[in-house]
Amino acid sequence: MKIKTKVLEGYLRHTQMTKTEFAQALGVNIYEVNKMLDGKRLSEETLRKFIRYFSADKAQRFVKKTETCAERIEQLIDEDERFSDNFGDDDLL
Repeated sequence: MKIKTKVLEGYLRHTQMTKTEFAQALGVNIYEVNKMLDGKRLSEETLRKFIRYFSADKAQRFVKKTETCAERIEQLIDEDERFSDNFGDDDLL
């Protein structure tokens, strides 16, 4: 899946975050942020981190959607919600 580069660039400008700061906040390396900004396809793990960072509703605004892409986003959100339901915050530390 790919990110809408203009929307992400706008977010970074609005929050005054550098690419490095955004990468750290997401828990990915700068290469992954550069891929987002270049409009390249993201790995599933990076996409999961992106969804967790923004929350599911907000993350969908950034993602270029196709029918299969939208279905996959919903699957990832459902998987993350099931994971969160099975573990409390203390279990993850």
